[in-house]
Amino acid sequence: MTFLAIEPPPVDHPVYEICTGSVFCRFNWDSLLSSGIAIVVTIVVMWLIARRVSSGVPGQLQLWIETIYGYATGQAAHIDKDAARFIVPLTMTIFVYVLVANWNDFLPLAAPIHPANTDLNQTAALRVLVFVIVQWYAFRVQGIKGYPGSFTKPCVLPIP
Repeated sequence: MTFLAIEPPPVDHPVYEICTGSVFCRFNWDSLLSSGIAIVVTIVVMWLIARRVSSGVPGQLQLWIETIYGYATGQAAHIDKDAARFIVPLTMTIFVYVLVANWNDFLPLAAPIHPANTDLNQTAALRVLVFVIVQWYAFRVQGIKGYPGSFTKPCVLPIP
């Protein structure tokens, strides 16, 4: 009996070891290189967009970005206005990075370099990063006394 749902992975990432005996000594150089390219492209694109920002009549790109930012901030402000100023830029940055990391497949790169998001480690690293940042922000807002208590009492959100 064959299973049609079982497929081989789309990309094979070679694993290299710096030292033996530890999981933390292994790395995929193609994923690291692809992530580095995505980071550099994201920074360059955001710098170019920020350089073209004007306080007068906005261009089409600036208008589009301000519209998305305004919509996301408005939605997040329904929950908490202070948190919206922190969460919206973080989510937009992660969105642009993931978009660029996926678009690495369209760049004319050498054959062994694959998009960064084809590696599960990329997703796990972003998940850990977001978890740590959100917990840090919650600790910063609630303080040393309120943060542990937030795990034991129910969350009550104000009704707008």
